[in-house]
This record gives sequence, structure tokens and C-alpha cells, in this order.
Amino acid sequence: MTILKKVMDRAVDGLSVASFQITEPFAQKATTNVAALFELSDGHTLSIFFQNPDVSPKKIMPGDDLISWKWMLNKKDVTIAVAPERGRDLNVRNVALRVMGPAAKNSARFVSTKAND
Repeated sequence: MTILKKVMDRAVDGLSVASFQITEPFAQKATTNVAALFELSDGHTLSIFFQNPDVSPKKIMPGDDLISWKWMLNKKDVTIAVAPERGRDLNVRNVALRVMGPAAKNSARFVSTKAND
């Protein structure tokens, strides 16, 4: 997640990651998940949900591989933007651009709306 943060910081001008945290494991729909929560400098939030796809999905061990299954920009599901293409995972730079690009385009309107609330 630290690498993704660094790449996201450089992806677009004027928008960066203000902070991020990784949650403790939590149960959801018969599997255990972990979420990475990124807060962007303009207030947008990016949430990435991970699960353990092996034979013991109800517990996560330190050596387990986790698969991201859902990406949310604020409350909008953007998973399709970062999904593997032709069976291959995307480069981390492409992932950062595909997430930060829409956030940057919407940044001024998002800040304005948030200030009016």
C-alpha cells in the first residue's frame, strides 16, 4: 500500500494522498476482509477491500495472499477501472492514473459541494 500511495501521489498534479490506513480484519458475507482506506488531499476517499481466496476464507494469516475484490471512490464502485485486462493485472501506475484521474476531474466540484454542506 505504501508503493501505491507513492504512485498515487505522482499520478496527477494538484491531488495527493493525505493519509491512509489499513483496517483490522473484519467479517463480511462469510469471508474475512481487510480494507485499505486512502484519504486524498481534497477530501475524496478511496477504499480497497481485500479477501483471502484460499481454503480458509474466514481467517487471514500473515503469509496469506490477499486479492482486492472491490475498489470504491467515495461511494462509487470503480472496480471495473482497475480490473485485470486480458487475464493480466494492470501496472501500478495505470491503476493510480485510473483512480486519481476521475478524482482530479471532480475535485473542484467535490470541494465546493463539501464546503456547502
